[in-house]
Amino acid sequence: MRTSTCCFVLAALAVAAAPARAQFRGDEVGPRSFEYNDEYFLNVFSYRQRLTHRWAWGEAASPRWRWFWGDTAVGYDITAGSLRSDELYLRQQAIVRLPWSNHLTGEYRFVEDEDHDTRYRRNEVEVLVRLFRPAYALPLLDTLGRTPPPDGLFFGGQGLLDAEKEHADIGWILGWRGEWLGLRLDLIQVDYWYNQKNKVGGEYEREPLTFRAKAGALLLEGDLELLAWFQDDLPTTLRLPEDELTFRFRRQEAGAAARWRVAPGVRADVQASVERTRKRRRSSEPLANDDLDREAVTVFAAGEVDVAPLLGERSSRSSDVVLLGLHVHGFEEKTVGLAGAPDQTLRRGEAYAEVGYVLGLPTFHEDYQLGLRGQTQNGFIGLRDVRPAEGKHTVSQRFLSKIGLGLEMLFREGLGVAFFQFTFRVDRLTFGGGNAQVMMRF
Repeated sequence: MRTSTCCFVLAALAVAAAPARAQFRGDEVGPRSFEYNDEYFLNVFSYRQRLTHRWAWGEAASPRWRWFWGDTAVGYDITAGSLRSDELYLRQQAIVRLPWSNHLTGEYRFVEDEDHDTRYRRNEVEVLVRLFRPAYALPLLDTLGRTPPPDGLFFGGQGLLDAEKEHADIGWILGWRGEWLGLRLDLIQVDYWYNQKNKVGGEYEREPLTFRAKAGALLLEGDLELLAWFQDDLPTTLRLPEDELTFRFRRQEAGAAARWRVAPGVRADVQASVERTRKRRRSSEPLANDDLDREAVTVFAAGEVDVAPLLGERSSRSSDVVLLGLHVHGFEEKTVGLAGAPDQTLRRGEAYAEVGYVLGLPTFHEDYQLGLRGQTQNGFIGLRDVRPAEGKHTVSQRFLSKIGLGLEMLFREGLGVAFFQFTFRVDRLTFGGGNAQVMMRF
């Protein structure tokens, strides 16, 4: 875990998994629990769902990222792909949002994902009271799980379901969504009962508290949607007497995104974000070598275009789709070691471009639409590892390339999507792994 490859990828993973980034979970305290290789991000990039499908899902299970007007209300989404012979990349989400009355909605969310600290699962519930909805708006009881605009004023609460009471999170919500403007504020009291309920004698001297703000606008008669967000995991101090450890944590993130229906069948998506994380560990054990100060900054930008219509007239030229994409991210982490631990500066930069094509195929039944998707991802990775105590200053660059061929199928009038793909590593002339995706909306 001390090599430049491992450390760079571990820390940079926060960027690739940005939509799933949650508030302080507690696993940030311990050492990183699993290892990545240089091509991890290339694999994740090649396994992700393409723009049109992700747009339909709308990051529904992530209140921070999901779109105000176009998110799914009831559905399930999963992506699984092979990273190596004994490891699988797995990202899945589920959401159920239903009206209980004409002014009350309930929501359940499930998320399984991974970031630079660990793999994790979350089960969240949310209850919102909705007031001042316009008289012409459709009654909530008639929306069958969706909440169409204009939505009016909403407020309520949310919580994390966990069998261990000390890990329960309790949050408060306030927001407004109208015909073209939306705003949502979240205040989350993380590990609400930790000091009273934990079994290891730990104590928060400064309890974790997360503040989120999100604003969105719907312009050009609904063809252009803008989104901006800010999240602040306020300063946290945790003391663990069994390990004689004091841990301090702070994280801030800001970002913006836009999705634009440029013309019939042409969709574009742009997003950018920056995150700063600080960790401080102090141990009173003389031989622990566990004292360090660590600060990391990650920057991410991406743009994608799908030129459709998506699998419209089967076997005709108009049913084909052209895919274009570009992902760029950079990362820098500085570690100041104390009590014998070495100092270290890590930098990583990556840029990948994608070109793909979906060819419409004849279908065996009118309820199903088929397409053969070919795509390639190509880019460069640059790594830097500086350790003054060891006299080490390593700089390396690599070209990475993959091609993939897969079959996608739409069913239930486009509410269901399935995709199966095999990939090949061009730069290494080896098998690049297979992956599968399923999305179901109701």
